[in-house]
Amino acid sequence: MTSQLQQKMYDISAYDQRQTGKEFYQTFDLESYYSLSMINMIINGKRGAELELKEFLARCLNIYCQNTYDYSDVNGAMLTDLLNQWQHKTGAHITYATLAQFVARSERNIQESFEKHTATTNDVYDVLFYGFMDLKRTENSFTNTVDAYRELQRRLMRAEIGDGVHMRTIEEVSQETGIAVTDLEDLPSVCHDSKKFLQVYQALVNIQKPYVIEKK
Repeated sequence: MTSQLQQKMYDISAYDQRQTGKEFYQTFDLESYYSLSMINMIINGKRGAELELKEFLARCLNIYCQNTYDYSDVNGAMLTDLLNQWQHKTGAHITYATLAQFVARSERNIQESFEKHTATTNDVYDVLFYGFMDLKRTENSFTNTVDAYRELQRRLMRAEIGDGVHMRTIEEVSQETGIAVTDLEDLPSVCHDSKKFLQVYQALVNIQKPYVIEKK
């Protein structure tokens, strides 16, 4: 089981370099139950654990994997093409400095993301592909960001894991929250509307349940 956990985490990180052990830990709100170092050691096979805990982590990793898209083929040419489309659409001259404002990274990090595949490459891709870039500030700008999108993904995954034993499907999350399945399956569109974002975010938080796992 442990080797399977380690391989699963490795595969997820290969799809998206932003999906790290720490990100996984924070996504499923494990800080009230276990330390980050303990979870990492269990996943990496460096510490034993009860079968129930391993099964719980396996369920979390399955949900994590289902909600992780494959960015492994994203490259500088793809980013440049998306950037050119944006410039043609808006008529604006978008530079590395412009992108740095929307990705919350340094201009140098942005330049490197075009030259080699890094975690920032995936952020830039999301900004350009999903349109998380308001060149003119609006009331929706504070949720129309890659950070807001990823936080909404975390809240959805936390809702899906339920109490750690009884998981929820997307349809069940929809039924319990009143959020349309189409919105849960298209979170970027939710981020474009700040009012809808806040409603969806709060509804997902409201159905979070404490885990039925022993604290250590």
